[in-house]
Amino acid sequence: MTKERIEQVFEGFNELKVLVVGDIMIDAYLIGKVDRISPEAPVPIVNVHKKENRLGGAANVGLNLVALGVQTSLIGVVGDDDNGQIFQNLLKKRGIDGNGMVADSGRPT
Repeated sequence: MTKERIEQVFEGFNELKVLVVGDIMIDAYLIGKVDRISPEAPVPIVNVHKKENRLGGAANVGLNLVALGVQTSLIGVVGDDDNGQIFQNLLKKRGIDGNGMVADSGRPT
């Protein structure tokens, strides 16, 4: 496929509107350095320097669509908790419409 053809295919993506429905979650990454292995079990002991929260589950699909230029909305359920608020902030930061999200006080994010 030529470069021109690829550009033609992706050019129309910014005209699309997609609704993603599914399980959503926060993917949490701990970044650090391993200095030693535990003497009790063969597992690394990590000195954590940084924690990153990223959109996971169906929200990751939405994130990929936004990267292609697609106008994306997400419907799902989060907990009415701190992680639910972090999730909503990540949606806004990444340009995903989260107006269809429901916060449920009976479940954790």
